[in-house]
Amino acid sequence: MRCNAIDSRAPRFAIVLVLGLLALATFGLASCNTTQGVGEDLQAAGEAIDEAAEDAN
Repeated sequence: MRCNAIDSRAPRFAIVLVLGLLALATFGLASCNTTQGVGEDLQAAGEAIDEAAEDAN
């Protein structure tokens, strides 16, 4: 009987695992836009520093 109790948990574990992976994928895809925005901000800051250094010379 004990084996049946362990086997009944397997489908539940698989469902939780799949849902967890889907959540991670969703957050991963959502963060791509955020990362792109941060990259653009850093690029703009670098260009501003470069212009300020050129103006100082």
